[in-house]
Amino acid sequence: MPDNFNSLLAINAREVEYCLLGAFLLDEKLIDEIPDSFGAEHFSLPLYGRIYSAMVALHDKGKAVDPFTISAELNSDEEFQAVGGPKFCVDLINATVGCNIKEYIDIIIDFYLRRGIKKISTEMNYEAENKFGDTEAIDIIDKSEQ
Repeated sequence: MPDNFNSLLAINAREVEYCLLGAFLLDEKLIDEIPDSFGAEHFSLPLYGRIYSAMVALHDKGKAVDPFTISAELNSDEEFQAVGGPKFCVDLINATVGCNIKEYIDIIIDFYLRRGIKKISTEMNYEAENKFGDTEAIDIIDKSEQ
């Protein structure tokens, strides 16, 4: 795969993801509305997924979900600390004006699925253009159907 393969998959709804995280900080009861099928893997940025996981874990333990508890939960996460730690969470809150949880989750899942489709098609395109070893076209097609 090319070195820039992941950047080729830059289909995302980061603003929606950002607002969804901010909404959970504004009202942690909204976490109860999250469908079981939704998870950290649906976020386009791994950092957002880790923040989401920390929020859910705190909420499930009956603890407060706020900038300081999130920061404590992610204390050893260098990327979280690099973006400002608790200040980043405050920024999430300040950027959130309102949020329809179900609609935002549907958008995030849709973009997650689109990234998956694009990844598969990019891999197929790369394999089709760059024949390696004994890979035949029919093998590429068979692999795509799995």
